Amino acid sequence: MEIQHTCKDFELTDSIRTYSEDKMRKACAQLEGFQGIRMHLTYETVGHASHGDNQGVNVVLFVPNSEPLKATEATDDLYATIDLAAKDIERQVKRYRDKHTSHRA
Repeated sequence: MEIQHTCKDFELTDSIRTYSEDKMRKACAQLEGFQGIRMHLTYETVGHASHGDNQGVNVVLFVPNSEPLKATEATDDLYATIDLAAKDIERQVKRYRDKHTSHRA
């Protein structure tokens, strides 16, 4: 699984890269049978200066023969934002898997 990171307004550290990759791999564990799944994560500072800085994460998971699964989250803690986005992707992956799995006995 290829994971591409794009950062805006800060430098991506190895710890953030490792943490986000681990979370996204765990969230997509139910799709192991598929080949060629790619994710793009974009970290950007969002919000108005008077409201404080938020760390935003946009995740796009490309799934074969389907629309991409997308999640967007923003909080003041980057690691919490990654957790929320991973949880959202995991929910979408489960729903995708349930829809595309034959339920015939």
